Amino acid sequence: MRRSTRAAPLALFAAGTLACSGIVGKKAPEVVVGQGDTPKPQPLVAAPQVTGGSSAPVQLDGPGNGPDCDQNLQQPATDCALALIPCGGSVEASNAGQGKRFDDDFYQSKYCTPQRHRYADSPEAIWAIDLPADTQADVVLHTDCVDLDLFSIRWPELSSCPSRSSGTGECEGSTRGGDDTVRITTVNRAERHLIWVDGKAGATGNFRIEVQCRTYR
Repeated sequence: MRRSTRAAPLALFAAGTLACSGIVGKKAPEVVVGQGDTPKPQPLVAAPQVTGGSSAPVQLDGPGNGPDCDQNLQQPATDCALALIPCGGSVEASNAGQGKRFDDDFYQSKYCTPQRHRYADSPEAIWAIDLPADTQADVVLHTDCVDLDLFSIRWPELSSCPSRSSGTGECEGSTRGGDDTVRITTVNRAERHLIWVDGKAGATGNFRIEVQCRTYR
């Protein structure tokens, strides 16, 4: 009985097609996860750890830019600021377990915001930033876990916070839902500013702060 020879050309044609497409004889590309990305800051459990030197632009309103909501990012409470954040730096933390220093009356008296949201019921996580003269700093709060608000005020101390009776510099506040941002500028002289996260009506949760600076003149 004669064997059919039609199968051989078809097999050769199929093999040639696969070879041209790169499927046969070619190793699949290796995927390297996170190559070239900015390292993720370590959780702040026992002491504040600030990541600095990032040159990536700050992204506003980007979902997923905050930390995992289930991470333990709570730190021991301090008298005022937890640490300094450098220009280009970032930090992941929680306002849980911190002191309750600022209330609605404070925010209104310092012209941070005219809104009253029972801020006295929520603790504040506070940092400081030292800015050179003629510098613009954009501070961005990513809060995917709970609605938190962002504030800043000119204040020279790290170990003590201002009160309603304290003479302070200008205050900035952002109380919108989702990500918040405040812009701080210095003119002719270096300044220290406090930047902090507060919650409405007792709210606490994890968040990420990023600071980007530029000389504007």
